[in-house]
Amino acid sequence: MAVQEWVVTSVEDTCDVSGRVPLWVITYQVPEDVMPGGRLVKYVPKIAIENRAVVYGLSSVDEALDVLLYESALSVHQADAAMGSPMLMDAVSARDMIREQIDTCREQWVNVSIAQEGTGSGRKARTLVASDVCQKIRDAVRIDPVVVAAARLEMSRELLREGNAS
Repeated sequence: MAVQEWVVTSVEDTCDVSGRVPLWVITYQVPEDVMPGGRLVKYVPKIAIENRAVVYGLSSVDEALDVLLYESALSVHQADAAMGSPMLMDAVSARDMIREQIDTCREQWVNVSIAQEGTGSGRKARTLVASDVCQKIRDAVRIDPVVVAAARLEMSRELLREGNAS
């Protein structure tokens, strides 16, 4: 089976109907056999990017965004249960696990790319500066490695209290 190409074509900044939960609406162009019409739309709470950083011990927005963009493909092609929960692993093992899953996905099933978009102001713009459609996420999100480490530590403490940690 050939590796499928999924392209992130747009990212919108919005919120849920209550107006209280800020969301990213991420739209992919996918093969018709994945989604009739070739369009997959994913609604993601904005906090999800920081959450991925905590869960997988990631230190950059790009790493967390990569995980987020591949989750839809991974959920179709791979059962996470066999891999174990990342929260029951140390940060290095969790990070290595998700990187390996994404690498395998890229090689065997799906490659996710991000469409470019131009910015400029009509005829007066001398150059068209290209940025990808996920740049607005990168501009809005900051990953603080100290906060990530502290959150992982707190979750580990909670798991120990509940008797779930190994």
